[in-house]
This record gives sequence, C-alpha cells and structure tokens, in this order.
Amino acid sequence: MEDLVFLLGFLAVYLGILGVGGIIADYVLPLIPPLRRWIDSLPEKEDDNEICQREMERIRRNRTARRERARNRRGGLQR
Repeated sequence: MEDLVFLLGFLAVYLGILGVGGIIADYVLPLIPPLRRWIDSLPEKEDDNEICQREMERIRRNRTARRERARNRRGGLQR
C-alpha cells in the first residue's frame, strides 16, 4: 500500500510538472519576440480529419488502379 501511495504521489508531481510546462509553452513563450517569430515560422498542424481523408483517397486510388490492372490482364488473356 505504501508503494501505491508513493507511486501516485510521484505520478501527481510528474503530471503537475507537465501541466505547468504546457501552460508556460502556451502563454509565456509566445510573449518573447524571438520565440514568437520562431513559432510563427513553424508549419500549421494538419487536422487529423484531413489526414484521414487524404489517406482514404490514396487507398481508393490504389484500389481502383489495382482493379484496372486486373481487368486489363484478364482482357489481354481473353484475346
């Protein structure tokens, strides 16, 4: 039981440090002009939905191309 209490305390401190670091990264660092320029120069984060749609479109194109190749092979054998 003592180990569990120690582990939970350690985890709480670790997550607290991560939370404070996130707040600093979001609100304090952009106030520093060189860091603001660097942050603005970074590419925009892509939306997960856009990535999923592009991947599904790629899969759809590959599937269509595979079907066309198979259809062409079958048509070539029948001639």
